[in-house]
Amino acid sequence: MDIIEAIHTRRSIGRVKEDPIAKEQIETILEAGIWAPNHRLTQPWRFFVMSGDGRNRLGDAYAR
Repeated sequence: MDIIEAIHTRRSIGRVKEDPIAKEQIETILEAGIWAPNHRLTQPWRFFVMSGDGRNRLGDAYAR
């Protein structure tokens, strides 16, 4: 599959899984994000990790 085909056939999935993710995996992902190129030089980055009841409360707030 070439890049154009990948872009044209990509579909987002609207559901977020309930499966917990290990803290170490989250830290690895955030570290990669910190090192990602940034043409607007908007560092420092700010990340919010929501889990458990915090996710539900955030969803309720957005729904309101």
